[in-house]
Parts: sequence; structure tokens; C-alpha cells
Amino acid sequence: MSREHVVPNWIKNILPRKIDYHIDVQRDLDLSEAQAVPRLARAVNQGPIGNLKVPTVCLTCNNGWMSDLQDMAMPILAPLIRGIWTDFTGQHAAVISKWAAMTVAVVADRFPNSDGVSQGDRAYIRDHSDVPPNWQIWIGRGSGFEDISFSNRPMFTSGLELNSVKPKSDSCITTIAIGQLIVHAINLSRPDLAPPQLLYSEIYGVFPIHPRIDPPYDWRDIPFISATSKRYQNLVHDYFL
Repeated sequence: MSREHVVPNWIKNILPRKIDYHIDVQRDLDLSEAQAVPRLARAVNQGPIGNLKVPTVCLTCNNGWMSDLQDMAMPILAPLIRGIWTDFTGQHAAVISKWAAMTVAVVADRFPNSDGVSQGDRAYIRDHSDVPPNWQIWIGRGSGFEDISFSNRPMFTSGLELNSVKPKSDSCITTIAIGQLIVHAINLSRPDLAPPQLLYSEIYGVFPIHPRIDPPYDWRDIPFISATSKRYQNLVHDYFL
């Protein structure tokens, strides 16, 4: 096993690390409860969030297909992180979607008590370098994000308590904000729980990139989402149910 950065190390060349601490906020939702209420755990930890690593990635993967996907995504993501979206295309969306699936799986490893990505989905990402079935991914235009942030919200389908010994969840919602780019992903073991993609886009002001559809608007029409806005707070906290 090797230690993989939760957020790719190359991003520090685009977005310098200004904050010497990070806040872990873990939320989970037990769908088996009569009234499903999200639960919250919060902790302040030392060191920039960009320095975080997880020791759960095999060395062959880290130096192989994961590195190749990072190299492919880097020239596409870098302008978006800087707020330069003029050259964004559908082909770029496909690469970003694959990168997002890989990154969501690594982010989930940051929360080993709950996780949120199944072993089957992890194997699919590894074997195909692609987005597993039943995943939905959006991107948004951020404003006011001076550092990196991510939110991982796993969902459970059996009665379990936060931070207890339990089976890992196989569904979650993940939001990653990097500079002026927001990546938002929902992966579900039950596709019947998936929100309508276009309606979700309109409510939260994000653009759908996976599965690929032809929305009745252009990416240029999506609003800027401020780091302090209610829209962003809804995006990083809501379970849409």
C-alpha cells in the first residue's frame, strides 16, 4: 500500500495552501429509520487539507492508472480551478467525470468508519478508469473559495450509529470545492433513490456532466456559487430526500 493525497498534490501549484488547519465534518444518514435525520461529527485538525493522505491505495494503482488519469485531467481542470471556462467541452466533461469518480473514492477513505463507496464500484473505477453505473456528477462555478474543501455524506440502509463498528456504506454524496470549480457527485446502490438530474441541476445551480444529457441551457448559464451562500450550504448539507 502507498499513501495517496486525498486531493491531488499538483493542485497546490494552482491553489497555494493558505490555511494551516482543516475541519473534518462527517455527516451520515440512516435510511432505515422511521424519520431519517442526518447525524453530524465535527473535528478541527492541524495541517492544510491539501496535505491529507490516506494509506489505502495500492502502489501499482497509485503509480499506474491513477497517475495516468491525473495527468489526463490536469490540463482540463487547471483552467476551471482558475475560473477560465471558455474552452470547456463535452469531451472535457467525460474526463472530469472519470477523475471525479476516482477522487470521490479516495475522499471516502478519509472516513473509514463509514466510507460511502462500495468495493464493487472501486473495482469498476480501477478496471475501467471510468464512472461506475448509477453515479451522477455535476460541476459548478465557485466564487470565494481560497482553499480546498470537501464534504462526504454516506448513506446507510440499516440501523447503524455514527462512528460505531459497522459495515461500510455503499452510497454517498460528495462535494469538492477547489478554487473556482465545484465537483458534486452522488453514488447510490439503489438507483430508485436518484434525484431527477435536470431538476437537481436547476435547484442547486450546477451543470450535469454524467450521465451525459443535453440540458436546455449552456454551462455559461449556470450561476456563480459563493462559498458563503445559502445555495452552497444547501449543496454540501442536503440529502435531497
